[in-house]
Amino acid sequence: MQTPSSLPPSLSRLVFLALLLGACSGASSTELFERGAGGAAPSASPSASPTDTPSPDMTDDDAAAQTPDGGKKDATSPTPPAQPKNPMAGAGAVTKVAVGYGSLEGPVWRSASSSLFFSDLDGNSIERFAPPATFSTYRFPSGGSNGLAVDAQGQLVVCEGKNRRVTRTPSNGGAPEIIAAEWQGAKLNAPNDVIVRSDGTVYFTDPDYSVQGARELEFNGVYRVGPNKVMALVADDLTKPNGIALSPSGATLYVTDEASGFIRAYDVASDGATSNPRKFAEASHPDGMAVDDTGNVYVAVETGIAIFAPDGSSWGTLPVPQQPANVAFGGSTGKTLFITALDTLYAVDLEVAGPP
Repeated sequence: MQTPSSLPPSLSRLVFLALLLGACSGASSTELFERGAGGAAPSASPSASPTDTPSPDMTDDDAAAQTPDGGKKDATSPTPPAQPKNPMAGAGAVTKVAVGYGSLEGPVWRSASSSLFFSDLDGNSIERFAPPATFSTYRFPSGGSNGLAVDAQGQLVVCEGKNRRVTRTPSNGGAPEIIAAEWQGAKLNAPNDVIVRSDGTVYFTDPDYSVQGARELEFNGVYRVGPNKVMALVADDLTKPNGIALSPSGATLYVTDEASGFIRAYDVASDGATSNPRKFAEASHPDGMAVDDTGNVYVAVETGIAIFAPDGSSWGTLPVPQQPANVAFGGSTGKTLFITALDTLYAVDLEVAGPP
């Protein structure tokens, strides 16, 4: 081994600094020289690597936060969403609001007038309920109104089954505007239920429960009409498409097939187009629907209101004295679920709100 004096000047200076540092730190000159000359420091475990074993000064929390490639997990990563709450928990009693009508359908809450609108099929009318106890007839005759909806401007959208069309009534009470009355030159069957997305896209079902006059379409359809008034076919393969609803974000469309006993879901694109049809859940003769702010789906079935979580699993059924036809959220807090069932209007207070 060469002595420092016999080494080249540049290397001599390196060795001198290594010896000086060794004296200050207590390390041997041999150890420092071997490290400085490129020798590897002894390893605690020949097979260990930075990704296998945390460093000696790493805390347990640091180790837990380490990613498989040795990096740190993003401390700002969102936490997983909380499990959805059972909407039946804390539900009040189902109570009668009014009785003595013909056959009730299509409830919808209109925030602008703080009142509930609903159809009486037998009475050929649209009725209005302003809590706590004011009732009046809003429209007669109604063209056989069934499903009702309210758009972003507060305008009432009506499925006029007998008139075989879907209309929109201006907020100022003017003459109804026809949204849809035919498909490719053929008259619609009997529009049944309707929902309006926040951008104005209208979705409705058109089964053949009570076609007035000659039937012109060979299928029972589901349609959409965009803000540009262009109509498109969503589905023509359902036996009896009936109730229709949207998720809170408007990204999922739900349609009940009453005769086949299931609810179908579709993905909804930003332009309103639908795709990925799939079975969401099964139910006995599912009719009208509503969706709460957390995405739970409420479906009128033979024994009451079946409630499904956003993933399609069942929360159970809310019993109703008579077979219900449709449901809608409303009231001052949006937490009252109104239920139309034969000749009676019911209501139940929940701990979760829903859109009209």
